[in-house]
Amino acid sequence: MSSSSKVLPLVVGFIKGGNKQPASKPGFGHALKLSYNLIAKEKLSWKEKILTYQYKFTEDVDKATPGLLMAIMDELTTNACFGVGQPSAPGVSLQMQVELAADVQALQSDEMDVVSTVVKLGRTISFTRCEFFQNKKLIAFGSHVKYMKTGSYVMDIVFNNAWAWNLYEFFAGDSVPDQYEEKHLWKGVIGPCLEYQNIGDATFSINSEHVNPMGGLHGGCHALLLEMVGETLAKDMLKPEGLDMLVLESLQIDYHSIAKGKVKVVAEALVVGVKTLQMRVGIYRSNGRMASEGKLRWTVKQQQSRL
Repeated sequence: MSSSSKVLPLVVGFIKGGNKQPASKPGFGHALKLSYNLIAKEKLSWKEKILTYQYKFTEDVDKATPGLLMAIMDELTTNACFGVGQPSAPGVSLQMQVELAADVQALQSDEMDVVSTVVKLGRTISFTRCEFFQNKKLIAFGSHVKYMKTGSYVMDIVFNNAWAWNLYEFFAGDSVPDQYEEKHLWKGVIGPCLEYQNIGDATFSINSEHVNPMGGLHGGCHALLLEMVGETLAKDMLKPEGLDMLVLESLQIDYHSIAKGKVKVVAEALVVGVKTLQMRVGIYRSNGRMASEGKLRWTVKQQQSRL
């Protein structure tokens, strides 16, 4: 098995290489505080096929939601695959799923351990799982399936051969990626580009703050958009009030195609209960084709009074 001292520099080099791509200026990893310039490299650890990262919330990323957890999982499980493959392509997400395992109030601490495990890494498909802990208590868990081909013959050679990756790193040089302004994830990065047409119906204008290194809408940004637009419909239909708290308990996304430019986000109710709602939320490209489809399960819980 590869030692931590060997794997972690490779993983950090992979993050650096991704952030030097033309599309990553700054890229969505920057908004998540997981870019090369912002990730706390000393809080990364490696054991066999498991990458652990101690994620710290900040004033810009100040709350944990299933959408955010999925976005973090997208980044860190991809890094874990690279650590196993040495190298391995970033791939394209096919499906991600996150489910809460604890009361939502447990998600309000300022730190959590994110444990990403590579279950299987093939040349075509990878399977990873991710677990989120606070104070050693499991608060959420998820899974991530990726198609490992990049769509580029040259990039597939680079990411599937150690000699080619080493050559890329040599010509990429030692310079670090550019520094960029830090913004609030919801209010500064996503919110200004999200325009609601109606309850559960919005348009989103994709820019360089929302994309992955290949230039498409980041899988984690998909998750947050589905969550945000879906929440407007859930609030309207379930009508939480007083000490009631609206909770997204599970989120699953199937990815259909790359999204660029302006997209439409539409939510529709599937099963409506007294305190529960299951819905479908889709992201559609300008040509009407679906880019991703989310299945979300909401519930209304009563928050405990602190009086």
